Amino acid sequence: MAGVKGFDPVVVLGVKSRRRNLPMPPNYYRVSVAYGGPALDMEASGFEWINPPTCNVCRSGNIMRWQRLALESNTWQGEDIFRPRGLSGQIMVSQRFKDTCEQNGITNAIFTPAELAGHDFYPGMKDPSELKRYR
Repeated sequence: MAGVKGFDPVVVLGVKSRRRNLPMPPNYYRVSVAYGGPALDMEASGFEWINPPTCNVCRSGNIMRWQRLALESNTWQGEDIFRPRGLSGQIMVSQRFKDTCEQNGITNAIFTPAELAGHDFYPGMKDPSELKRYR
């Protein structure tokens, strides 16, 4: 899978339970996801800002809301899982990645289509200038 930066085993030191003789849990792994390639198209994503980004590389700023997640087509190189520039806290995946998870019974992932992946940090607030009332 393109975009997986690291796949490291997690050591479980112990398990506490009220039941006796509880077996050790199965193997767990921590996956590190790549950052820095694909960039969000801020206009197509419907971003609204309190303070817009000043750096075109990281594209981070003080976000008020966004309506969907759309990538700039020339920045995506076919990665299957990645953290996009502009919202490094979000993880985006390809359809191939989603299909692989479903085929292998991975159940602890929730997939939201990019066109429905909007978020509003200030619901009901129309204008960033309204924030001054709360400061």
